[in-house]
Amino acid sequence: GITLEIEIANSQRVVDGVLARQWDLGMIGIPLAHPQLHVQPYWRDTLVLIMAPHHRLATRPAVTLADLVGETWIAREAGSASGQAVHAVLHGAHHVQDHTLVLQGSEGVKQAVMAGLGIAMVSRFAVRLEIQQGVLRIVPITDGHAERDLCLIWRHDSHLPAAVRAFLAVLHEQ
Repeated sequence: GITLEIEIANSQRVVDGVLARQWDLGMIGIPLAHPQLHVQPYWRDTLVLIMAPHHRLATRPAVTLADLVGETWIAREAGSASGQAVHAVLHGAHHVQDHTLVLQGSEGVKQAVMAGLGIAMVSRFAVRLEIQQGVLRIVPITDGHAERDLCLIWRHDSHLPAAVRAFLAVLHEQ
């Protein structure tokens, strides 16, 4: 008897939506301390380097950041937590991200990488199916690692509906 409505958006949009009472609950991937929000860590997410199977580096067992110089990066839009985590990893590696194509959402990033337009770092969970199907390849980066904490957020001053509290209980059981 419960209707669950899910909207996928970048972390900044989720924060804005919860603050505006558009949503009772949100999930974000950015570190956040906000006086109006309760932030509860839920899951640690690992970001992985992906490329098309025909990419010149796809058959290597691993690469270094130096190997990625000159590659076109497919990146998430501003406000994306995964985009911020990737930027933090690549920030110190000069010229690694000289060529960038910015797209909205992980799905657009995956499609561009599958089309051979460049490489990207995305959540390991976001590419499970594509890896199984062989349309994307994960190649470890020996000198670069990106993780982020996925957190549940809700307003401190909100009385969470029973359905939301039940949903939180299910998430905690997982």
